[in-house]
Amino acid sequence: MQWRVIICCFLVVMLDGFDTAAIGFIAPDIRTHWQLSASELAPLFGAGLVGLTAGALLCGPLADRFGRKRVIELCVALFGALSLLSAFSPDIETLVLLRFLTGLGLGGAMPNTITMTSEYLPARRRGALVTLMFCGFTLGSAMGGIVSAQLVPLIGWHGILALGGILPLMLFFGLLFALPESPRWQVRRQLPQAVVARTVSAITGERYHDTQFFLHETAAVRQRQYSPAFCRATACHYPDVMGGVLYEPAHYLSAFQLDADVT
Repeated sequence: MQWRVIICCFLVVMLDGFDTAAIGFIAPDIRTHWQLSASELAPLFGAGLVGLTAGALLCGPLADRFGRKRVIELCVALFGALSLLSAFSPDIETLVLLRFLTGLGLGGAMPNTITMTSEYLPARRRGALVTLMFCGFTLGSAMGGIVSAQLVPLIGWHGILALGGILPLMLFFGLLFALPESPRWQVRRQLPQAVVARTVSAITGERYHDTQFFLHETAAVRQRQYSPAFCRATACHYPDVMGGVLYEPAHYLSAFQLDADVT
């Protein structure tokens, strides 16, 4: 069960990384298709990143209320459907809007896969296996460049966006059956003990009869939630992650502009 969760979340963040990075690799073709200047293309990147941020902020509370499984599945379906729809954009304005909406799904999926994986793993192996799972994002980003380089001459930028939509939609149907709900969330939401027992039994292979499940650490975690150390770590995390994501499109645009100047 634990490896199933890791694999499911790995695939989610891999396709998340593919969709996030692919737009940068197909940007030169989009620019040529609509005869855009570099400044006219910039909102395309900005809209996606704003959507990523908004999705991450919104979907955390939604997952606490409605469940990790449901929100992850919703986010995968959202960014898959909207990426597919983006392939048929009639103009840059429509594409910018759709990239913002796609970003909501991309941003919402990422933190919830980390939380879901963490809640299924024992403390002694949690750090290593969560890191292993999140390597899917890096792999997906790299695949975005490789796939774009090979397929853009064959199917164009529309085809890359369509591919970035079809694959998540296929994964969505797999997640409906393969991805379980978090037992911690089930306990926290006070679901029937029989429901929690079935989930925990699937993890441990043991049967639980008339067992009461509860969380020991909830009160202590809430007391330390906004501690100075927590605030410092959070303040360092966002510039680190978002700085890299924001800086990457600038490289693409600069490289494309340099190529245009040379030729």
